[in-house]
Amino acid sequence: DLEKEKYQIDISLRAKETEEKSAKLRHSERITELNEEIRKAKDPRQYEAESTGRTLKPIIVIASLVLMILGVILGLIIDPLLYGVSALGLVLVVISFLNAKKASSQVKIVDPKYIKSLELKRDKREEEQKKEELRLRETIEALEKDYNDTKKQIQSLKRNEEEINSKVQMLDSAVSNQRDLLDKNKLSRESSVAKVENLNQRVTEKKETLEGFEVKGDLETK
Repeated sequence: DLEKEKYQIDISLRAKETEEKSAKLRHSERITELNEEIRKAKDPRQYEAESTGRTLKPIIVIASLVLMILGVILGLIIDPLLYGVSALGLVLVVISFLNAKKASSQVKIVDPKYIKSLELKRDKREEEQKKEELRLRETIEALEKDYNDTKKQIQSLKRNEEEINSKVQMLDSAVSNQRDLLDKNKLSRESSVAKVENLNQRVTEKKETLEGFEVKGDLETK
């Protein structure tokens, strides 16, 4: 069934077009991510600021200083054991500086090899995107061709069907006309036969009348 085949091709075509859009979006997102990584790798100062901001907590340093001052005051006024609060603040300050040092150690310098590897990944991804788009485009074009060919076949069959139906109607009309003509001829023939029989009957009657006159004349002569 060509209509069913056309429907199946149309479904496949829509699926491939959706796949093409999805592939473009997927590759574009990954390429954008790689470009962002390359940008960061080429700008160590920005990377340092981001790394330090993630690990160093200024609020902890402030809280530690407050605890140290509060501990000294409480130790002097209330109880020397409260100097421990200052010790706790000192520990927090040390931890904060250790974290800050760790953040500084995470800063990357501009590494040409690392940048080159990212650029290669990006170029490879772009090449994969082009290949996949080309493959999908070829598939879509092939499906479009099949769809259009099938559509043309259906249209051709419909035209042929219309021509055949037109010829059948013409033949039906011709047959009907011939039947009407035959019926008319039959009626005409029956009418002619009736007329002939009527004439024969009249001739027979005339002959009988004539024979009667002849017999009568013979008798009178005798």
